[in-house]
Amino acid sequence: MKDPVSIEISKIETGARMRPSTDTKVTALALSISGSADAGIGFDGLRLPVEVRKCKREGEYVLVSGLNRLRAMEMLERTEIAAFVLDVDAIRAEMLELEENLVRADLTALDEAFFVKRFLEIFEAEHGEVSRKGGRPEKNSDNLSRFSEVASERLAKHPKAIQRALRIANGLHSDVPSMLRGLDWDDNQKALLELAGVPPEKQVDVVNILLDEEVAAASMREAIAMAAGAVPPVQADQDETWFRKASSIFTANKRLRRRFFTEALMTDLDVMREAAEESGFKIEPIKGWKG
Repeated sequence: MKDPVSIEISKIETGARMRPSTDTKVTALALSISGSADAGIGFDGLRLPVEVRKCKREGEYVLVSGLNRLRAMEMLERTEIAAFVLDVDAIRAEMLELEENLVRADLTALDEAFFVKRFLEIFEAEHGEVSRKGGRPEKNSDNLSRFSEVASERLAKHPKAIQRALRIANGLHSDVPSMLRGLDWDDNQKALLELAGVPPEKQVDVVNILLDEEVAAASMREAIAMAAGAVPPVQADQDETWFRKASSIFTANKRLRRRFFTEALMTDLDVMREAAEESGFKIEPIKGWKG
């Protein structure tokens, strides 16, 4: 690889990124770069230059990798940055971006799924379609073995891990990733796989239940069950408690039972009438009754 060159940051376009920069990482990188610069390490503190490719416009570039590093240098008000200039086209540049992110350990399960999906799309553009069944590559696809070999080698992932990632990316409703990103759920592969198995038109409802603090679903499976009409566990516990208390009335002595029902009827006669009518009975007002 050629030596890095110094490029004006204003001349570098970031373009559409599969993974946006994050403020916390940019801030941490800026502190690291500043400390390295004070110690005379790297290229003005930048130990690993970014990667760019030439743009059609003379003297301008498109970022291939290193968005957080670029943003950190901007935060430090640097006007130039060290960069490796790669002689690649747009497709190859995107593939390099995907590879760089996928071999790193800090991708969430959600981000990883969509990176793998995009890797498959680029592979298909170059080598032909990998036939699918249910959103996943078919086991008997002629091109599947080649894709599995390339993906495993380039992404350093087991074929089964790649298949799980594709199940998530292909199975999730388009609105779901933005709802989960940044929360603990975006790195819970088991939960994401469960959600991907739900019909797409029901997934937003499941996530809304999952994120509702009052409902307090303890797991993705629980939220899925509640979206399908299951009683929330807390409510179920309350109903069970009420049922036990109500049942105990019938084991009480006759005097206590009479007192309970009398007080209950006197509390809300309208409720009593409604319940009786639903059971096929009709309550006629008793002469002198003030309810």
